[in-house]
Amino acid sequence: MKYFIMLLLIVTLVGCSQSSANEQSTSGESVIFTNEEVNKYEEDNDIKRLALSSNADNETTTILGEKGIYHMLKDDSGEIVISEKKWEENKKVRLGISNNVIYVIINDKQLLKKGDMLKVTFDEGEYASEMFRSEREPYTTLFDYGKLSYGTVGDANLFIYDDHGNEIYEDSTQG
Repeated sequence: MKYFIMLLLIVTLVGCSQSSANEQSTSGESVIFTNEEVNKYEEDNDIKRLALSSNADNETTTILGEKGIYHMLKDDSGEIVISEKKWEENKKVRLGISNNVIYVIINDKQLLKKGDMLKVTFDEGEYASEMFRSEREPYTTLFDYGKLSYGTVGDANLFIYDDHGNEIYEDSTQG
């Protein structure tokens, strides 16, 4: 009985430590690539990073930059492969879908001043939302839609609300 309790305690501790490691994979630091690999890619390609996200499930790191979104992954031989989507103009609000990520960039000073919460809804009724931290300019966020129940996003709709819950901005994009 004593050994059974010790074994149960060890299994519980190992399980808890593994769940903590998985949670850290989306903390903004790359767990698939070293910081040096990410920084070198950004430096070599003149990318000003706005946000960074890693997804251990599909082994990608996503860099959201001022002029595009970049997905880093490694092929079977361990070589870094990049998938990128670039843009030229700097929109006041940019909502887009690329690979497994929905991204939002808000450059509009009025929206940053008045906005309190943003919500992104998906075709199947699921949504993601977060409170503004308007001291960040531009305001950026990444949502990994691979974690949705349905696994696909279809179309996405963006809603921005003021501190009274009134909708002050709406946009949509096709998946």
